[in-house]
Amino acid sequence: MLSAAAHRAVRRWSRLQSRVVRQAPRERNYHVFYYLVKGADPEERTRCFLQNKRCEDFYYLNQSGCTSIENWHDDKCFVELKVRVPAVANLNRV
Repeated sequence: MLSAAAHRAVRRWSRLQSRVVRQAPRERNYHVFYYLVKGADPEERTRCFLQNKRCEDFYYLNQSGCTSIENWHDDKCFVELKVRVPAVANLNRV
């Protein structure tokens, strides 16, 4: 028999697992990848093997049928991400 703490850990793990493998309709996951695909400059796209790629080309980005949100600018979010996370800003130097 599981202790109460172990039971909670298993339940938490179960919820996380279902979240990763299944998206609700019109839900987006892996937001940073939408930002990258839509906001990377040509050099970054080449370095990340994203030339001529769209969000619709990636299973985990398009399985819910929602690759964009009205009045939401993934490209601008990528620029902001590069300002806030130095490792992303150095993408061209990797």
